[in-house]
Amino acid sequence: MISARMIEVLDNAYITMKEYSYDAYSQFLGYLITGDITYITSKNNARMRMLEFERDEILELMLEIFFDTQPMNEYSGRSYSAAKSLIFVYQTMRSAGYDPVRQIIGYLVTDDASYVSVKNGARNEISSHTVKEYCDVLIRAYISSRREMY
Repeated sequence: MISARMIEVLDNAYITMKEYSYDAYSQFLGYLITGDITYITSKNNARMRMLEFERDEILELMLEIFFDTQPMNEYSGRSYSAAKSLIFVYQTMRSAGYDPVRQIIGYLVTDDASYVSVKNGARNEISSHTVKEYCDVLIRAYISSRREMY
């Protein structure tokens, strides 16, 4: 579920990192891949505010934004291919009665493809890209959805 509070916290962290000349995209990418909160600056209380939410909750929000908007014009090369893979896996798992967002989060947090069904080749498809590539897609979708803020 898209949470206004979580969006506020993510916006605060992103804007704070930009203000202090951090590469906000890279910092978010490091956090999403590792779960290490120290990728988020402590300035402007950004890190403490981020701790209100678990990494899987943030991934869920970003996945929901991605699946709601599918901003394919934001991607090229491997990122475009990873975005298409996410859409394929989501659609395949949803049609099979699974909760695709929860299952994809399980994969992203553990890097274990067994969270994804083998139905119609979804597990092979999710394995065709790295967790880093999928997190890249999600961050780009989030930033695109918040373009007016940044």
